[in-house]
Amino acid sequence: MKFVVPKCDLTFEISEDWWVLAGMVGYTTELQHYNTNSTYKEISSIQEIIPPLRKGGIIWFRDRDTVIELLQGMRNNEKIPPIEVSCEQKKLKVHDGFHRFYLSIALGYTNIPIKEAFDFETFFANEN
Repeated sequence: MKFVVPKCDLTFEISEDWWVLAGMVGYTTELQHYNTNSTYKEISSIQEIIPPLRKGGIIWFRDRDTVIELLQGMRNNEKIPPIEVSCEQKKLKVHDGFHRFYLSIALGYTNIPIKEAFDFETFFANEN
């Protein structure tokens, strides 16, 4: 199954077998974003986030089980961690949340829960 990243030239695919195994056939939602387990989060428009890419500038999913588990969790309104982002050129850059970002698009969400990524470089640079 092919999906388009909003306001971007990127497309990505999710195996139809994975979609079926996750129970997503015929699934629709009126929610704008998935449920999250964090109290330290904000909600951002997906369009304000720079789409994350793997090495070589491509989009591919780590493994079948991760995709199926996340899709089922989103479908069942389970609490899922927000993606971790930092600000880069007035847009948000994903540090952790590749799968959650793209699966949110696949499910038709317009927003996504986010939280600021911990900046280890600044932390250690200021430590004396």
